[in-house]
Amino acid sequence: MPSITTFVAILATALFYVSVSSQVVYSIDPESVDETTRAGWCQAQLSSCPLLCLQLQGESSTTADNRCEASDLSYSCICGNGLTPNLTEYSQTLPYFTCTEFGSQCVANCNGDSLCQSACRADHPCGAQNPVKVNLSTVTTASATKTNLPAGATSGVAGIVYNGLGGAATTPASDSSNSQSNTQQSGAEIALGLGHSYGLAVIFAGVFAGFALVFSRRRLAAIAAAEGDISNGDPWILRSEDRSSAAEGERARMWKLTHSKKAASSAHTSFHPRKENHTEPDNLLPPPVTTPKSPMTPSKKQAAHECVSEEALVHLKSYKYSSVDKSLISNYILKHYWNAFVELLPLWLAPNMVTLLGFFCILTNVICLVIWMPDLVGPGPSWLYYSFAFGLWMYSTMDNVDGKQARRTGTSSGLGELFDHGIDSLNCTLASLCETAAMGLGTSKAGIFTSLIPCLPMFFSTWETYHTHTLYLGVFNGPTEGLILACTLMILSGYYGPEIWTHRITDLVGHHYFLGYHEFFGTYSVRDLWVPVLVVSLFGAHLPFCVINVVKARRRDNLPVMPVFLEWTPMAVFTFSIGAWLFSPYSTLMPDNHLVLFCLTMSFVFGRMTTKIILAHLTRQPFPYWTVMLTPLVGGAILGNLPRIGLPQVSSNVELWYLRGYLVFALVVYFRWAFLVINSICNYLGINCLTIPSKKLAANQEKPKAGNGNAKTTDGHGNDKRVD
Repeated sequence: MPSITTFVAILATALFYVSVSSQVVYSIDPESVDETTRAGWCQAQLSSCPLLCLQLQGESSTTADNRCEASDLSYSCICGNGLTPNLTEYSQTLPYFTCTEFGSQCVANCNGDSLCQSACRADHPCGAQNPVKVNLSTVTTASATKTNLPAGATSGVAGIVYNGLGGAATTPASDSSNSQSNTQQSGAEIALGLGHSYGLAVIFAGVFAGFALVFSRRRLAAIAAAEGDISNGDPWILRSEDRSSAAEGERARMWKLTHSKKAASSAHTSFHPRKENHTEPDNLLPPPVTTPKSPMTPSKKQAAHECVSEEALVHLKSYKYSSVDKSLISNYILKHYWNAFVELLPLWLAPNMVTLLGFFCILTNVICLVIWMPDLVGPGPSWLYYSFAFGLWMYSTMDNVDGKQARRTGTSSGLGELFDHGIDSLNCTLASLCETAAMGLGTSKAGIFTSLIPCLPMFFSTWETYHTHTLYLGVFNGPTEGLILACTLMILSGYYGPEIWTHRITDLVGHHYFLGYHEFFGTYSVRDLWVPVLVVSLFGAHLPFCVINVVKARRRDNLPVMPVFLEWTPMAVFTFSIGAWLFSPYSTLMPDNHLVLFCLTMSFVFGRMTTKIILAHLTRQPFPYWTVMLTPLVGGAILGNLPRIGLPQVSSNVELWYLRGYLVFALVVYFRWAFLVINSICNYLGINCLTIPSKKLAANQEKPKAGNGNAKTTDGHGNDKRVD
């Protein structure tokens, strides 16, 4: 892809030509900020302290000293275990606010000089705006006494004073000679800094560009076909029926030019029944037109490997979606909401586009998360948590009405299930990131677990569907009740702040509601019980039913049961490799706050793994035991544990660039495979992916005139909705 290569070359050139910069130690005059603003800073500081204590060793949920004085901007944050977090690494802390105010005053003093203003912002990254935590010490010990240091600084070990510059530190006077040599940054460090600041923005832009690359050419070609301009179009991208129509049109045109007199008679008979013994001479038949072969058309071996050979795709023609939803909330409450919502959608909106719009809501949430709360701790602004809940709710709504829109427009197909569940797979880690941030879990073990645990139930449900050919949703299931619970958590975090989850449950709801069992909960908070609840829900309420349904299906078909458990191999590799990598004491990814980058990478890896299973289910192909995208994950687990096998530990920069390279690899492999599969299915079935064909659209517009509101749709489902 030349365009990507060119972009990478330009970016690399720009990074190497960045000039040398220097760190600055600063403070502000408290009187330069109005008292109301300072009081707000202190309130955020007091709320952040107990959350940050949970990020340290021991994950203390109490504080020995937590104070902040708005008058002189002095503060104290000492955890119950005697440790003091380095507050300069996080947002929504007093050092962070001091740093941002210093930057604002710096910009104001530039008198309109754009270069000066740009330098003020670039040279003073505050808190988690630079997600790599490069402070000299990330944990310091302190006594329970009030600190009264210059604003934006906390005292550390060995006389180190941390300022609000996201990692810079002043050193004692005896080390002044060493500090002189460290005041200048090398060009490589500046380049890394730019990567830290803008890397995720580039990646998210690449995600949107990938979707555009996959689908834009198909849309343009469909438009060209509708206008009859096949000479400048790309016949490879056209749907099969479009190619046939184009070929027939070309043959008729050439026929008329060669046989002008006989063409009129032939054209007449082509639309009317011919006489029984009437035949046309061979030399008058229009010559056949061959369709150019696509440069992306897979070979027979590749098509068979990717389940897109004609022998596999033939099963899509007999496809019929099957699901069982026992949720009471879905059947008695949300069903009416979904039925009303789908009526608001226009008939020209394709069901797969509905699914994609819901996924864009989640991507928007994650982008806001990266901008306003990259440390996943916060607390962030209240509107951010509310936006998380709204985005997740809209994703859930779109995910539930896309099938209704397909039946409403008569465009149901196997591609719809593949696209729907493929997006669900991509969403598993991304939506959970917002939930992690809403509870202020950060990159703690609980935060890592919360972000990645949804992959397990998604995999087992997909595995179950592969064998039973039916999607089962229980009385309490993740897509309905689970998402409602997540939205509720986000709304409560927006109203009360994420620190509410660190309070004792008995204090929040009162002892009398526990009917005498309040002592059982003791001092437990919601955060203390969060991981056990998730584990019990997965292994006690979800996995056993998946196994039972698969065993029943195998016995019904007189097939052996035990071999199906070997199909857990890819998920076992996925899970254990993540655990070995992230929980390794030699890995720096989580201490350096790269959970968002890691989850984004795992989104594509897990998406490819489960979507291959869905495709194998639709095409009745063997279970896919492996995907090439798992190989770098195993390599990362080995890289993070090299000292265990007697090799030297890699630096944090090497590990970070390995993860970034893994993300680029996953991005390219996923979208190339997605394009191959979607293009093959659309061409075989003669359908569009993100648009509704003009003939189908015109037919849908005629339905209200026919007045048949109870007509059956193409997939056999009743449709008692209005279609106007």
